[in-house]
This record gives sequence, structure tokens and C-alpha cells, in this order.
Amino acid sequence: MYRFLTRSLPRKSCSRNWKRGILTPAFALNQEWNERHSDISRLGLGGEYEWIATVQKKFIGGGYATPVDVDVAVCMGEEKDQVEDVLDIVRKLRHSPLASRVAPSSQYAILRLLLKHNPKEIIRLANDTINNGIFADEHSACLILNNLIEKEEWKDAARISGWMTHQEEYESELLKTLCLYSSLRWAELSFEERMEEKEEEEEINDDDIVTIKMAFLKKEYNDCHLDVVDLPSLTAKTMLWLSREMNIDLSLKRCIESEKVKVVGEKEKDVESLSSKVLRCEMEKELSELEEEEQRLFFFENRLLLEKSARENAEIANENYLHK
Repeated sequence: MYRFLTRSLPRKSCSRNWKRGILTPAFALNQEWNERHSDISRLGLGGEYEWIATVQKKFIGGGYATPVDVDVAVCMGEEKDQVEDVLDIVRKLRHSPLASRVAPSSQYAILRLLLKHNPKEIIRLANDTINNGIFADEHSACLILNNLIEKEEWKDAARISGWMTHQEEYESELLKTLCLYSSLRWAELSFEERMEEKEEEEEINDDDIVTIKMAFLKKEYNDCHLDVVDLPSLTAKTMLWLSREMNIDLSLKRCIESEKVKVVGEKEKDVESLSSKVLRCEMEKELSELEEEEQRLFFFENRLLLEKSARENAEIANENYLHK
């Protein structure tokens, strides 16, 4: 199956030994990335630790640092003991009025820093992009996937591939190939190996529970895209979408879209094909939209009738008043 995928990979940037990873060391651009320190030193901001501490102080007392300050601090980060400080700075900027102006280089730099010292933290960021505000570009995503493929951590690789599906990163053929390869390797795992480790639930004291009365509750809604978060469904969506987007061998495409490739749901007996699972979700979304449209039409039709009835009642009341 995988021989079809290797045809899509650029030969100059790929390694022949898949156990060492797919991409060659030159793809990481380590030398070019290290040159940033000489460029930053020209700004005369002092050492790495001093500037990171300076940016942290700017967030004290309700203030906030500028995206440029944060970008320089993140790009300066190089050591393992700077990871937490850099993450804290980016998180605070994300929850500030300047959240929309976070530089792409800041996100790229923090992903490279985590890939170097704490790759598992990237998975946590991918699971909560709204709060963290970290989004991978094509190059950083390829580096992350190559690192996971090298370690044969297929669950994490499938999660990153799903992250790219949420971002709809479909322009790079290399990235699409890595995502599809990672997803297919995840699909080959046994049921026990596929299951994600559940986080231990914290014990909650009944006295700490706060009850809030709401005038209404928001109707449950699933957009069948960003709301798809469980790994089996997200990987199924990734494989099906990429099989449509990529110019791959017809036999591999049929294998993905047929009943041969299965995805396991919450229970071991709940097994659905990739196509049926994703198509069912899309159909449910369309039915939900039609239902909402009918409700809107019903509301406006009744509103017109009520307005017409109110005008007639007002005219009758006005005529009775004039007769008197």
C-alpha cells in the first residue's frame, strides 16, 4: 500500500530508510534557523533570559506586551528551561486584545522549540488550539510528523494529521502524503493500540459545585469538521478527504473508500467504514441545517400573519373609536 505514497514524495528531501524518518536532515533547515540569533543580537536587547523576563513583566498588572516583543522572545528561546516561560508568554498574548496579531514566526519558533525539548506538549497544544493560539504551518507540520514517524508513534501522528485536517492544510503535496501515511499506519494498529489513554478524573467535592440557572440552553450542534475531535472519527475524515484531494493510485483510493479500511468507534463492536461514517456525519449536518431553515421560515411566516392580524385589530379599534 505504501509504495503508492512514496511516488508522491519529493526525492531530494526524502530518505530511503523509513525507520529513520522520511525527510532528510537538510529539510529541517537547522543552519538557516540558527542564523536568527545573529540577526536578533543586532537589536541590542540583551541576553535571552533577560528579554524573556522583560516581556513577562509587561503582562503584570493588566498590561500586555506587543506581538513584536513576544515574537523576539519566542525566537530567542533555545534552552529547555525556557519552554514554560515562552509558552506562558504566548498564552497571555492569545488572551489579550492583540491576539489576532500574533506573528506566524512566533508559532513556528515555539513548535520548533517544543519539537527539540518536549514533543509531547505539541499534542496537547493541538487538542486545544483555541486557548493556546498555536497553529502549525506546512514546514513545521512536516517536521513534527517526520519526528513521530521516526519514533513510530502512530497515535500522535494521526492526531497531528487530524490537526492539519481541521486547518485544511491541503496545498503541500508533501504534507498531505505524510498525513495520509500516518493515518494509514494508525489504521493498521489493533483495537487496544488505537485507544487513547483517558485522563484521570479529578475528585470533585459536592460543596465546590456551583449551580447556575440559565434562561435557555444552547442547542447541541456538530459542524462535522472542527467538532470532530475523537481520534477514530477525525482520522477517518482525514483519510477520506486526502484520498479525494491527492492524485494517488486508484487501487489505494478504493482501499480507503471501501469497506476494507475500518475505523473503530467508542465500543469494540461499533465498527463503521470510513465512507459511511463521514458521509453520515455530513448528512446529519445537512438535515440539521434544513431543520433550522424550516424553523426560520416558520417564524417569519407566523410573524407576517401576526403583524397582519395586529394591523386589522388596530383598524377595527380605530373605527369603533371614531363611531363613538
